[in-house]
Amino acid sequence: FCKENNIPYVISLYFDTELKLFDGTPLNEAIAAISELAPEAVSANCIPPSRFFRAYNFYKDISNGFYFNASDSDVSSGFPESRIPPKFFADDIKRYLNSNTIFAGSCCGTDPFYTKTIRETLDEIN
Repeated sequence: FCKENNIPYVISLYFDTELKLFDGTPLNEAIAAISELAPEAVSANCIPPSRFFRAYNFYKDISNGFYFNASDSDVSSGFPESRIPPKFFADDIKRYLNSNTIFAGSCCGTDPFYTKTIRETLDEIN
């Protein structure tokens, strides 16, 4: 619908520690299939930065975005038990930015201080 009607859209994915979607599809296969649909971006949503590190090669050459949660562990069972400090969290976001990244942000376990720290870190780049 969106493509046929020239409506910009993003497809955001959550993937587990084995880099698979909930239905078991491997992340690299899902991204390849989605890329053929020409979304504005394919993003990762509500995953810890450490998991995105393992998936980065699937994202780096396509239009991408990501919303990290502030956990340093798997949060499939609920709210993060331990949180990455805001400065380290912002540094993780900075680490994964490239010329194909069109948005980055935060998700579960973050608060306004995380957002402020992300903004300050990104301002240092510009």
